Amino acid sequence: MSSFLNIAGVSKRYGDVQALNNVSIDIRENEFFALLGPSGCGKTTLLRALAGLESLDSGVVTLANEDLLSVPANKRPVNLMFQSYALFPHLNVYDNVAYGLRREKLDKGEIDQRVQDVLKTVGLIDQKDRRPSQLSGGQKQRVALARAIVKRPKILLLDEPLSALDKKVRSEMQLELKRLQHEAGITFIIVTHDQEEAMSIADRIALMDKGEVVQVATPVEMYSAPKTKFVADFIGTSNLFAGSLGTATITVKGKTLPTPATQLASGAKAVLVVRPEDIELGSTGTISGTLVSSNFYGGSSLLFVDCGFDQLIKVSCALNEVPPVGSVCNLSWNSADSILLADA
Repeated sequence: MSSFLNIAGVSKRYGDVQALNNVSIDIRENEFFALLGPSGCGKTTLLRALAGLESLDSGVVTLANEDLLSVPANKRPVNLMFQSYALFPHLNVYDNVAYGLRREKLDKGEIDQRVQDVLKTVGLIDQKDRRPSQLSGGQKQRVALARAIVKRPKILLLDEPLSALDKKVRSEMQLELKRLQHEAGITFIIVTHDQEEAMSIADRIALMDKGEVVQVATPVEMYSAPKTKFVADFIGTSNLFAGSLGTATITVKGKTLPTPATQLASGAKAVLVVRPEDIELGSTGTISGTLVSSNFYGGSSLLFVDCGFDQLIKVSCALNEVPPVGSVCNLSWNSADSILLADA
């Protein structure tokens, strides 16, 4: 699939801080794309640059093969939805959504048709006469989305749009965002520090750290085939064993653990990644330790086992198999299900 938005070698510095360092990403048309990473990684700076709210020191950005950076912010076919929603409190839902179209002096009939259509899409046609103060957090979110997509931008930029919502409403709105993106046929680019959010709604993710793109992949690819220790640690829950490689083994804190096939040389420093769901409890095991605690997560529990490493080993366990705290747990896993990475 060809590139729709091409970001090539963009950099931005604020004094001594390198906010973006030679960032290159290709984003496809009608894709739901996530910029993910910890605070200060550069994701919001990149989003604001796409919106025209920040200038870049170097690099090229093209949209449908046309230079985007030379277009003034108010003329770009790009809309930015802010975290705060920024609704007009004195206007009702209909007028909030119609505001941008009226500023463009469009025909009254066209404005009405577009506003009615988008309010039906977001499920707010019955609330069109209400003021923002009469709406729930989720409904305000939908008004902000409607106002953004009614102008039919080629790209909608979303800056941490769900962070102000509670967990239940946030989960519902994640599904809503995905549905709206599909129905509107617009490329969505979302900035988030919440890996669960990115994994649940994005078609692809660019994981950023310290102003650089570490990996671009689908959620499944990023989880199952992380390129670096940072990716493995940031995406999902992992057990990371750092040590020295032998032949099909890694030695960690004096213990020998099996590894998958690798091109890394014997004696090299490496990190073995084992996901909690791939570890089994049994009568014997590769390693053993004492159960320190367990966290209940609805359909399963996460066990924390002290096996003498620098961190507690996390094990996913069915509810009816959770042993008592203080029990000895024997842990094993299929080496082919683990991941081995160079430890830079």
